[in-house]
Amino acid sequence: MSQQGAPFGQQGASGGRRVVPQPPRGERPVPFYSLQGIGTAICWVSGIALLPLGIAIVAEFQQAALMTDLIDHPSLINQSNFQSDWLSAENVDVAASLSAWLLGLAAFVLLVIWSWRASKNVQKWGEQSGRGVRRGAGWAIGGWFIPIGNFWIPYQTVQDAWRRAPLPDGSWQGHDDLPSNNAWLISWLTWVSTNLLSRLVIRNWLSDETPREFQTTYLLDAFTNILLAVSAISLIIAVKQISDRHALHQPSSP
Repeated sequence: MSQQGAPFGQQGASGGRRVVPQPPRGERPVPFYSLQGIGTAICWVSGIALLPLGIAIVAEFQQAALMTDLIDHPSLINQSNFQSDWLSAENVDVAASLSAWLLGLAAFVLLVIWSWRASKNVQKWGEQSGRGVRRGAGWAIGGWFIPIGNFWIPYQTVQDAWRRAPLPDGSWQGHDDLPSNNAWLISWLTWVSTNLLSRLVIRNWLSDETPREFQTTYLLDAFTNILLAVSAISLIIAVKQISDRHALHQPSSP
């Protein structure tokens, strides 16, 4: 893996040397908690959630197409076949969306636990290296439930698990020596976007009256779920990358 920025103990851009405590000779950084088991669970649950999410997206596009037909031919509203097709697509959408939501809730709970464990590792490594940490491990849980702060605290917590882990060779890295984990950045931005768009979708459902308004809402709902699918895929990649980085410093089995 490439390493950006000057490593600790080497010359920085100013020409001086940054002196940071290194582990005693022969001692390598050791994580407090393994992330791979729960990380694998997050990946599986998130991956399974993509199936009902994809079904919901297809159903929403079907409903939008039905609204297009209704706009062009208003008399369709009186035909039983049309009503049956609309109701069928709506039922599939509701069932698939509920399934995806339940799986997403499970993945969220696992992610909170995983990020707490990762934060404990970072905290432990901070003690070993003599460096401070941005926040205590408790913020990995509490940060999700603080109004306004939950827009960035959980994001920073997971990024710190990536950027503040020791390098593969066991040497310590600076807080900003490595770039952000792009997969987690994409996952977070798309997830926040879906939360904002979901509120708009709910508001539309409460006020829509015409076929064109329903069509717009169905398309917006489908777009929101597409972003959610991108977020889930990016989350799987990020969790795998961070779990693997922490696993590099697992103590060897006797």
